[in-house]
Amino acid sequence: MKEPKVIHIPIYNESLTVYPEHMPECMPEQLRREDATATYWADDKGIYLAVDLESFRLDSLAHECVHLANRILESRNVVYYPTQDEALAYLVGFLFSAIYCECFGGSTKNPTASEKEEV
Repeated sequence: MKEPKVIHIPIYNESLTVYPEHMPECMPEQLRREDATATYWADDKGIYLAVDLESFRLDSLAHECVHLANRILESRNVVYYPTQDEALAYLVGFLFSAIYCECFGGSTKNPTASEKEEV
């Protein structure tokens, strides 16, 4: 089993534990699906995300980040509306970047012109 990563979300005094595997033992049975590449859950001890590092897709990660952000905002009684959703947008971006960098070794910095040419 790979070690989970803990991502701290200071503005909401929250932590997210990310399990870099398909279905960790601590995942509730009712959430276990063979076809899922990422799944989130929460309980009275915290918020969790399991990500299959072998078959994950960025769109699945973004999808789960929206669920995670909604859960965090709801737990803090943050109300937003479709026309006033900056709190949601910032939190989704933060979560996606943090998970992508911490678990997948990604970078959120924009490539320089010379780096773009190398691609």
